[in-house]
Amino acid sequence: MKKRICAAVLVSLAMLLVLASPVFAITNPDSITLHTAKVFQNIFETGDMLFVVSYDVNYTSEPSESAETAFLTTLLAADGTTLLMSRALNYYQYNLISIYATAAQVISLGLTWSSDYRLRVTGNPALFSTLTEGTNMRTVTLAASDWNADGTLTSKELLKLHCIDTAEALEADWAVVLLVTTSTGEQVLNSTGTVTFLDAIPGLQNAIPNLFQLSSSVLTITPKVSGADYAVNSQIDARLGSNIGNAFTGIGTFLGIGQNSAAGLWAIIFLLTIASIVFLSTGNSTAALILAVPIIVLMTYLGAIPDAVTYVGAIFVAVYAMYFFWLRGT
Repeated sequence: MKKRICAAVLVSLAMLLVLASPVFAITNPDSITLHTAKVFQNIFETGDMLFVVSYDVNYTSEPSESAETAFLTTLLAADGTTLLMSRALNYYQYNLISIYATAAQVISLGLTWSSDYRLRVTGNPALFSTLTEGTNMRTVTLAASDWNADGTLTSKELLKLHCIDTAEALEADWAVVLLVTTSTGEQVLNSTGTVTFLDAIPGLQNAIPNLFQLSSSVLTITPKVSGADYAVNSQIDARLGSNIGNAFTGIGTFLGIGQNSAAGLWAIIFLLTIASIVFLSTGNSTAALILAVPIIVLMTYLGAIPDAVTYVGAIFVAVYAMYFFWLRGT
């Protein structure tokens, strides 16, 4: 009985050890290359650092694990072992990736410009049993020529040129068009190139919008301050003088209405009077209507009749004219 219990315990412990041990199922790439490693400054804010790497983690048959799970891009100190920053790889094969340090991170990590830091594309230790340089890991030491500081050309301009060079290399490897030439002869990223580079360097379109064929920007609209110039110029006082304006104001006060309303009431009475005289004298309603038109226009200009009333009146005149000249005789 004791032997059976001991055997069961040993089997259980063995199973636990098997389950707890990491499973190194992923195969090494056919080749691993780190083509370029460049550093740029003041790209998104003053004092930041952007590390851009182009690489090739080549698999004839890609593993089932995603590149984000299986590989990392790391920034190491000059000793080659102290990890400073890292980012998961986006894709297998020939592509590019970046590591971005904000100005605050540059200070907190003590990053120093032109130092001989190491950039490395490496397999995930959780998936590879061993990591070997040249097999599933590739490291470069940054040289002085890899650091692109502001100078005759700004670091942003140098980054733009580097992106175009990288896009040309990717075009040749992928046999996919990433660049287009503008009417001014300048090369920029097309829609496919835009997706590729924004995956690698998020927010790049905000830092270097002229690198892209289609770019987004913030449109600043300054609101126009509205004035009341037309309203002031249409007042009775401005058109007929303060004396007449005061007269209409007095009439309006007596009737309990405003200055413009009083002037409009006077205009209507005047219009009806003239039209009645013409009609009674000639018996011609058309002549009375035609005579009323200039009076209405004049009163509108003086501000005695609201524009809306004039517009409505104009519609009635147009309808009547159509009836008088075209329909009446049919």
